[in-house]
Order: sequence, then C-alpha cells, then structure tokens
Amino acid sequence: MTRHRPSPALSPSWEMLLQGTMQLIADKRARKEGIPVEEVSRLVGIPVHEIGKWAENMSVAGPEDADPSFYLDAFITNDRFYISCGPALPGPTRLNAREILALLTLIGQIDVPEAAGHLNESVEQLKEKLLAAVSPGVQEAVRPLHERVRVQPEATGSSGHLAVLEQAAKERLMVEVEYYSMEKARLWRRKVRPFLVLQHLGIWYALVDHKYILRVDRMKSASLTDESFELPPDFDPDRYRMEVMFVGDATHELALRSRGNAWKIQTASPRAVRGWVLRSGGKLVMEGPPHERESVLADTREILKKYSA
Repeated sequence: MTRHRPSPALSPSWEMLLQGTMQLIADKRARKEGIPVEEVSRLVGIPVHEIGKWAENMSVAGPEDADPSFYLDAFITNDRFYISCGPALPGPTRLNAREILALLTLIGQIDVPEAAGHLNESVEQLKEKLLAAVSPGVQEAVRPLHERVRVQPEATGSSGHLAVLEQAAKERLMVEVEYYSMEKARLWRRKVRPFLVLQHLGIWYALVDHKYILRVDRMKSASLTDESFELPPDFDPDRYRMEVMFVGDATHELALRSRGNAWKIQTASPRAVRGWVLRSGGKLVMEGPPHERESVLADTREILKKYSA
C-alpha cells in the first residue's frame, strides 16, 4: 500500500464534496485507467492522505437490504483512484425517432388544468428535451406529426364498465357484474338492474335495483345481458341525483351525536344521512330534528323485525 504525506487542509464543503463525487462517478477514467489521487483531492476537497478512507466509506453507501450490485466499489491502486459501478448505475437511455414520437404523443394526451401553470411549463420543457434528443432532420418530421396524432383508449377497465352500464340504463337491460364489497371484503357476482348512472366528485356510481349504490371503479367485470327490466312507477331520477349523491342546496340541518360529542350538519340529503347513521352500527345517533330521529328509529325497528323473524 502506498503511504501519502499529509497535505494542507482543503476546507471541504458538502456542496464541493457532492459535486466532486458526482463528477468522479461520471468520469470514464475512474472505470478504466484511473484518476490521479491528487486530482481527486482537489475535486472533492479532501486531503490526499484521507482519500483512501473516503473511498472505503463510498464502497458501503446504500441501504442495508440492497442487492450487492447496488453498491459502488471505490479503491486506490498505484496512486490512482478507481470506481467500479454495478448494473444499478446504467448509462443514459437512448431513444430512436419512433420512441420519441410515441412519448410526445402520449404526453400530448395529458389534460393539465390551466390553473397548474407550473406543471404546464414542465410538460412543455419535457417535450423540448425529447425533441432535442434527436437530430434536426428528425425534429422537423416529428414536431408537426405528434400534434396531429390522437390516442383513442380501448373500452376496458372502469371506462368500459361505465359504457356498459350507461347503455344498460338507457335500454333497460340487466348487467352481470363482479363487484368488490368493502363491507364484506369479498368479490361477488350477480345480475343487477342499472336504474341510473351518476358522477360525484369525479367518481362514477351506478344505482342498481332501486336501493344499492355501486362504485364503477370497484367492478372487476360488467357484461350486458339480453334480459330486460322495467323501472318502478315511483322512480324519480332527480330525487336520487339530489339525495343519494349529496348534490343540491344544503337546506336541511341535522343534529348528530357520537361517543358524547354532538354537532350539527347542513345537508341536501337527510335520507342519505339516515342511511349513514344506520350503517354506523350504533356509533352515530340521530338527535334531531324529531321527525328525522323518528325515521331512523322506525327503520331500526324494521331491521330488528327481519332479524327476529
């Protein structure tokens, strides 16, 4: 091992150390013929006689449970500094013209709200970086082309289920669905009658069988059948849009209590809040007004009758 004479202190700083380390990792010489120790010392701001210890510490950087290939192997041989990088530090990604066009086309489908000005700016910068990665001739061909290309997504997943449910509600056809129930923590399959399809806060719901609300994004599958159904005579779509989905003017004030804490809420849907109270399993109590409290008690009595029958 070569011993180095102490050199004057170089007053290292974190910024200098970090910048120098990144330059060393990127320097091809560190992986081939090596870099003179004196040059490394000046670059990272560490005395020559401490470079060996610093290289040893670099070799154990990383999380304890990482794959061995994650680590850097930094060492000194014959007064030259070397770095051996595992596959966790690959070279820069190379893209051809078609790949650039594909990325630009996909980026063009991103719908960024105008209010997010900084994000819009970042998207535009990303487009320019991608274009800069190809030759000027390719830029001239790609730049106008990606503006004319539009992607039409396939009707799969939630969007496909939504299309099926909307068609079924319009044509009064039953749908066979696989649905994940949060309350029962299981997947069930059955045929349902979609009365209405609604959106609330960006989430799509289906009102089925006149009493159940299903989230479309919890459906694993939705298949149209040839079985038809009729809407009940008393079915009022506007009523469900107001009450079930909490859309409308909050004209009702309800008093609730939970574990000794009481509060009042304003809502457009007393009916939906009553259902919330019933599903709480006693954790919520309807305190008023009296007619709403009596409605909850009446629903509770009906449930008890079913269980005692």
